[in-house]
Amino acid sequence: MKKLIFLILSLFILYSCADNTQETSTEDSVMEETGDGMHFGEIIDEAGAITLEELLAAMPADLDSMEAKVRVYVSSVCQKKGCWMDVTSGEESEEVVKVTFKDYGFFVPLDFDGNQAIVEGKVYRQVTSVEELRHMAEDALASEEEIMAITEPKEEIRFVASGVLKI
Repeated sequence: MKKLIFLILSLFILYSCADNTQETSTEDSVMEETGDGMHFGEIIDEAGAITLEELLAAMPADLDSMEAKVRVYVSSVCQKKGCWMDVTSGEESEEVVKVTFKDYGFFVPLDFDGNQAIVEGKVYRQVTSVEELRHMAEDALASEEEIMAITEPKEEIRFVASGVLKI
């Protein structure tokens, strides 16, 4: 009996100490696949979606935030958990918008980059601190040299998505 208890305790300790850094965001995500695509967060559709260029052109410089549904190209994803993604209007676009997820309630797969998607939620302007920019660069697996090269805060447009639809 003592051997059995020791074996069970040993297995429990080994399992709890295992390296679980290879998390996939779909395990932590609210994900549902329907006939129109793969959904993360709230179920949304393509109706009324505008392009990222249309959104940026329609967003006045003095506007703090607004609700939007946007068709985007996913250029990169947080490689630690899938908790953010950078989106553009297309593969060659230089304008990048950082998308996070409402209430940290869902994530996207780590290999979600290269996909087209619809994101719905709130878009806003923000001055991002050096500390947060470095943290995001670390999550994107940037080199230490690239991370330390970030020395100035950056004014940028951000998006908090309540739902994402892979199309």
